[in-house]
Amino acid sequence: MYRNRQKVDAESAPRVGGDHYTSVKPTTTSDAVNPVSPPVKLPPFEGVDPLQGTPLSLDDLMGDFAVVVTVDADNPEVAHQILGRLLQVVEGIDQKSNMQYTIPLVVDHGGDQKASSKETGGKLKQLINEFLEKVKSKKNKTEARFKGLAGEEAIKSIKEALAASMSKAGGVDGGKKPEQAPPQPEEVLAVYNTGNMHLITPEGTIVITYEEEAVPEEIASNAAEQILDYKRSHPHWHGTKSAKGRTA
Repeated sequence: MYRNRQKVDAESAPRVGGDHYTSVKPTTTSDAVNPVSPPVKLPPFEGVDPLQGTPLSLDDLMGDFAVVVTVDADNPEVAHQILGRLLQVVEGIDQKSNMQYTIPLVVDHGGDQKASSKETGGKLKQLINEFLEKVKSKKNKTEARFKGLAGEEAIKSIKEALAASMSKAGGVDGGKKPEQAPPQPEEVLAVYNTGNMHLITPEGTIVITYEEEAVPEEIASNAAEQILDYKRSHPHWHGTKSAKGRTA
C-alpha cells in the first residue's frame, strides 16, 4: 500500500492481568496482525495536542483504548490515506464493540528534525484539520475524538515505545537474534515507516501491532475482540454506549 515490508508469523500472547493485559483470543486472520509479547508499557510523556492547543500526557490516554498511527505531515497525500484508514478502523471498532471510547491518536513520524515543536505541531494540526474537514458530515462524529501529539520529547518517547513493540512482535530481524544488540528505535521505524497501527490498552500498554497490509475490517474486528474481552475481565470498566444513538 504505502511501502512493502516483510511479514512475520503472528503468535497469540497469553493474557495476564494488570499492565500486561492481552486478549486470550486475538482475532488473528493474517500475519499482518501481530500480538506484542510481552506487551510494551508506554513511558510517561508530556506533550501537546495541537488540535485543541491543550497539554496531552499519558494520563490523558489512561482508562480508554487508543489506536496510535504515525504519519509524515510533510507528505499530506499519503498521510490523508492513513488517516482515512484510521477513521474506518475506529468507526468499525465502535460498531463491533457497541462502544464509542476508542481514541484515534496521530503522531508525526517524519518532519524536519530541526523544526521547533510549535512548527511541527502546526503542520500536524493543519494536516488533521484538512482531513477532518472532508469527513465532518459523518453522523457519528467519530472525528471529534481525534487527537494529535506534538512536542519533541513526547514524540521521541512514543516512537521508542512503538519501536520496542514492533521488535517484540517479531517484525525486525534484529529482534529475533538474542546474540545481537537489539535494533535502535530509528532503525526499527525506518523499516516500518508509516502506516502501521498500534492498539493501546486502558493501562497504557501496546498489545497489538497492525501492519499496513491489514485491512480496516480486519483491524476493527481484532481490536473490538480485545476491547470486549477486556470488558468481560474488567466488569467495572465502561458500560456500552450505542454507536447508533451517540452523536458526539
